[in-house]
Amino acid sequence: MYAVLTSFHWMEPDDFIRSAPFLFLFGFLYWVIVMQWYHMAAKEEENTEELLQEPDTLPVESREPALQTISVKEGAHIHIIPVETIFYIQACGDYVNIFTSGGQFIKEQTMKSLEAALPVTFIRVHRSTIINSIHLSRIELYGKDSYHIQLKNGVSIKASLSGYKTLKSRLNL
Repeated sequence: MYAVLTSFHWMEPDDFIRSAPFLFLFGFLYWVIVMQWYHMAAKEEENTEELLQEPDTLPVESREPALQTISVKEGAHIHIIPVETIFYIQACGDYVNIFTSGGQFIKEQTMKSLEAALPVTFIRVHRSTIINSIHLSRIELYGKDSYHIQLKNGVSIKASLSGYKTLKSRLNL
């Protein structure tokens, strides 16, 4: 144990003076690398925030053209559904149920991706429901901060508080 302690020697002052420029250089390089990493992380976060914006808040020129039809495969048949005929869409895991005047169809697509591609007449009124405002009949207060949306086909859909606020602002009420 004594041999280990005596063989260990501290840096002499002259050694420190000779190594100071190298220490400064490596410290400066470390600082530059950290600043570059911080700048890249901030830029990546900014880009992520832009991608997470609601489709309505994106500038018109950056949005893709809205869908005119939705194709749904059912067995050996492929149905082409015009978006005007859609009353509402409900989530079911990674699938969506599309309710139209011609019936109900199931499509393997997430609500988020479908919502981004639909025209502005489609409004998300609940985390699991998107309605077509063209087919909106009336909005009813169903208790404190609880709203039901009545569609022209007679279906009543529950709206969340944030969904109601979105609906209200989109319809300019």
